[in-house]
Amino acid sequence: MDGDRGRVTGPVPLVLVGAVVVALFVGAGTLLGGYLGRHTAGPHAAAPAAAPPSAAPSRSAAPRPAPPRWAPPASPAPSPLATPRSYEAEAAANTVSGGAFVAPYAGASGGRIVKNLGVWGSPAGAGTLTFTGVRVPAAGRYAVTIVYVHVNGDATRTLVVTVNGGSPVRVSVSGGSACCQRQAVTLTLAAGVNRISLTNPTGHAPAVDKITVAPRYIATP
Repeated sequence: MDGDRGRVTGPVPLVLVGAVVVALFVGAGTLLGGYLGRHTAGPHAAAPAAAPPSAAPSRSAAPRPAPPRWAPPASPAPSPLATPRSYEAEAAANTVSGGAFVAPYAGASGGRIVKNLGVWGSPAGAGTLTFTGVRVPAAGRYAVTIVYVHVNGDATRTLVVTVNGGSPVRVSVSGGSACCQRQAVTLTLAAGVNRISLTNPTGHAPAVDKITVAPRYIATP
């Protein structure tokens, strides 16, 4: 009887063995599944979606400045004459009309003068000398010096001066036959080229050597 109690028989040991076998299979499957999951994802596996960046705080855009309007460069203001300019009476650009003519004369700046300006009994009429190219940079009043001589020695004569056909200016001059004397007169000149005429429709005018235009001293006419 004592020996039979020590033996283990019946279905209980078989159930225990089966449970152990099932546990082994389940554990092995879990390990195998983890292994395959780690090694089959590969480089093409989808990466986890990145979190969207946080939106920057909105700022109102500053208004863009309007482009500057194009404007032509300002022209420099004309300046007065830097130095006086002289114009010889006998220059080819001038006009000598009526009974006037060019003649040599001792002491004249160019060696010649224009004689018989005014009325001298010539059938051609009163002699007139016109300086056709008197140029100034800006309109204004200019001191014009007339260099003259009284060929026959008259003490006084009268010269009538016009600018660009405008109102005549009468100038009384005194002198003699020694060349030459000077008389300044203020004339209103236009910007650019001017015509200055010298004559005397009613009497004798002095013979003229040249004129000199001084720098402007009054800005406007």
